[in-house]
Amino acid sequence: MSLYAERDGEKKSPVVSKCDLELNTSHEGSQEPVAAMVIPSINSSDQTFPDGGYKAWMTVLGGWLSFIAGIGVLTGFSVFQSYYSTVVLSGYSADDIAWIASLQTWGCFFFGMWAGRLSDRYGPKIPMAFGSFFMILGTMTASVSTKYYQFILSQGLCSALGIGFAFTPALAIQSQWFLKRRGFVVGLVMSGQNVGGVIWAILVDQFVNYHGISFGWTLRTIGFLQLALMVAAVLLIQPRFPHDMPREPIKTKTFFTDKRTLLFTLATFIMYLGIYMPYIYIALYGYQYGSSARGAFYLASILNAGGFFGCYALGIVADAGLGFFDSLIVTTFASAVVAFAWIGARTPAGVIVWTVVYGVLSGALQAIFSPCVSLLAPSPEVIGTWNGASSLEVVHHQSSESVPLEAPLPEHKRSLSNHHRPTPAKMLVFLTGAPGFIGRATIKELLDHGHEVLGLARSDASADTISKLGAQVHRGDLEDLESLKSGAEKADGVIHLAFIHDFSDYAKAAAVDRAAIEAMADAIAGTGKPLVIASGTMLGVKGQLATEDSEPERGTPFAMRQESADLVVKLSKEKGIRGSIVRLPPTVHGKDDKGLIPRFIDVARQTSSVSIVGDGSNRWCAVHRQDAAVLFRLALEKGASGGSYHAVAEQGVPMKEIANIVGQKLQAPVESKTVEEAMKTLGFLALVFGADNPASSEKTQRELGWDPTGSGQPKLLADIEAHYFP
Repeated sequence: MSLYAERDGEKKSPVVSKCDLELNTSHEGSQEPVAAMVIPSINSSDQTFPDGGYKAWMTVLGGWLSFIAGIGVLTGFSVFQSYYSTVVLSGYSADDIAWIASLQTWGCFFFGMWAGRLSDRYGPKIPMAFGSFFMILGTMTASVSTKYYQFILSQGLCSALGIGFAFTPALAIQSQWFLKRRGFVVGLVMSGQNVGGVIWAILVDQFVNYHGISFGWTLRTIGFLQLALMVAAVLLIQPRFPHDMPREPIKTKTFFTDKRTLLFTLATFIMYLGIYMPYIYIALYGYQYGSSARGAFYLASILNAGGFFGCYALGIVADAGLGFFDSLIVTTFASAVVAFAWIGARTPAGVIVWTVVYGVLSGALQAIFSPCVSLLAPSPEVIGTWNGASSLEVVHHQSSESVPLEAPLPEHKRSLSNHHRPTPAKMLVFLTGAPGFIGRATIKELLDHGHEVLGLARSDASADTISKLGAQVHRGDLEDLESLKSGAEKADGVIHLAFIHDFSDYAKAAAVDRAAIEAMADAIAGTGKPLVIASGTMLGVKGQLATEDSEPERGTPFAMRQESADLVVKLSKEKGIRGSIVRLPPTVHGKDDKGLIPRFIDVARQTSSVSIVGDGSNRWCAVHRQDAAVLFRLALEKGASGGSYHAVAEQGVPMKEIANIVGQKLQAPVESKTVEEAMKTLGFLALVFGADNPASSEKTQRELGWDPTGSGQPKLLADIEAHYFP
């Protein structure tokens, strides 16, 4: 009986008929394959598989290196998903970003068919060199990409073209060199993808999160390493058959008419559905169920490590006697059972155990595919074409299974960059500045959305205010660092609103603020918990529209507060927390305001005149305190690590319009003064009232879904008229 059966009504050609796997019948009637296959070659001396030798093992090494460089980036994509969600593409959903990996997976299998055909015709080196160029081009262009469509084109499609032309020839060529050890060798080559998944994930994490290297240069480093790996791979891989020998034309259509191949294709289509989803989402799942920050991040590496052992372990078992198809059936059944067990993995230990087991089984499933296809091929010389054509069945489901199949994922899916832990639906929030103007609104906002609040109180009156609002009380103040640490340790997240508004010694107040931030960050270090601090939009940049990405003008009084924001970004990287900054306008308005506008009005009452600096054309951005409270909650729940957000509802209200309303209400003249003259009555605040501070919140609204214009809160001028004069 021949494994390569005759096609219906078709006489086997001499080329195909010589490619039968010989079967010996034992005295007990069983059939066992022997390690010899007649090879369709013009050179009659080359009639058996080498199953070893220098060229064969160098080909294995070359294939392994190519899988590290290519598919390894795909299996380690969770770290890219993390960074894109947090920084570059933070305005897009996790589903949108997952399309990059999905297209990469789809493309590498789709292009694999043509690569396999070229490999059989011209040898593996040409398609692999072609693929190497586009693989590295995709990585390098991704390093300078900033838009979603650019990542789709570079890392999604260009890299997919490269990987597809590199991996299929590197895998298929192994079956031309090996028969008895085919399962082991193919598994060993494919284990390169798991080694790559571990290497690239750790490299990105260490470069970006711990060593301050830009993401662009991190990707370029990966590109240069891919170049070195692929050059070595192309040089090491050797074709077994000469490609100038006469041969029959390769008839790819035979693949689509062979009943056994079609049944195998249908079976594997069902079997491989969803196999890569854990490779993209496992770290998020671990965070949801209590894994530590670093432990959850490295779940992707654990998954790939398990896949490494699975890749070659099943090959050894199959070679030893179980057989490729029987091994595939057993592993498929076992992986199905483990996949259902994912639902029950709801503790850190359980998630780790599940990850290891699934990694072993998923690695085995991927590695056993190619040896099975090789046995279905009519000739060893067309194994590349058959592997590539078989990949077409993967194309349709690979493009969907990596994207929004998120049933087991937490409701709040966030990035893992800088150890970002998804926010629980209900949090205990430690809130400094709780009894203040913005703090009271923030307490109400948090409580209304299901959170609990632990408010810092430095006096009995403050404690009473916090308690009446329905929050818990924590006694202490900004200079009591131990009390701050204690409060932060108890909480699931921190919002820091308090600041000593002593304009006579602003430098000291800023220093106290930084010490408080560092103390609270120490208390939650390594947990991935959120720490949101309040800062200001007054960056000292004159006459320009300040955005979330604007850098402050260093050396100005306004920049002192920015040092606290810089500290948060630094601590986020060093201490494994999710720190973010909310910049408040100089005018956070609303009923019971005791900030700058009331002080401006008080000075006007005392002097019987309203002072403006210059002609009063300088602008102040503004926000209602309730809208600001909403933004603090959103930043707590889903702010990016190191992200800056603007609590700006109105980009710029001219100071003269504010002064005119005050003058009308007090029946006092509006007087234009120089800064020096204004300082005689306003003191240090003359610099504030004379500042031109227009600011935008477009990025904030897009990334966090904040909508101050649709909240129904009054604008600044209307609010002053309605609530600032008895």
